Amino acid sequence: MIEANDKRWARVKVLRTINEALEKAFARDKKK
Repeated sequence: MIEANDKRWARVKVLRTINEALEKAFARDKKK
């Protein structure tokens, strides 16, 4: 169970990181 939870948490972390990167990219595009 612990391993499964770690995998799920890791996936959430990755998605959050990607989300932040996308938001920053969109903000940069809007400023142009």
